[in-house]
Amino acid sequence: TSHQIGPCAISDDQLYVPVGYGKERSQSQNLQTTLGSILRMDLDLQPAPDNPFATDDGETTAVDYIWTYGHRNVFGLDFVGDRLFITENGGSIDRVLEVEGGENYLWRGDDWSIAARAAFIFGPSVGLVQLDYLSAARDIFPEEFRDQFFIALAGGPGATGPGRKGERSVTMLRYDFDNNRAAEPPNMLLAY
Repeated sequence: TSHQIGPCAISDDQLYVPVGYGKERSQSQNLQTTLGSILRMDLDLQPAPDNPFATDDGETTAVDYIWTYGHRNVFGLDFVGDRLFITENGGSIDRVLEVEGGENYLWRGDDWSIAARAAFIFGPSVGLVQLDYLSAARDIFPEEFRDQFFIALAGGPGATGPGRKGERSVTMLRYDFDNNRAAEPPNMLLAY
């Protein structure tokens, strides 16, 4: 239907693949399906043997691939060093968060649960569709643009025409890596 596979990333020869909830709200908390999860596998598409829920029963099933669960719809995914960050679309709000293997990110089909564990909430929903981090090492950019995330916003669900303030833009978000939260409110870089 919709809300299926999102962006993928490779780190340390492991492929990370987010899978949306596929319009099946109850499945995001179910470890017997890949819906609402981030999967981790080797480059031969076999589950990583040290995945947090992997079983050693001789049969490969969904649970063997699951690295994190409790997601709705991951649209942005980027590593900063060995730390993985995502943007996720909710129903009426969206979130930015850092994810770690073995964790439940608590989405159960409502906005209260999409807000759980977030480093920053965008509300109302603005359609977070891409996430990239620009490190200080990228000295071809002016200093004020370094060491922060850039997030593309596509607009709220079903949006057409000109949007509310902040929709259809690229927004910058500084992150406090020591305290695991947004360091300041986001700033708009450009609107389109």
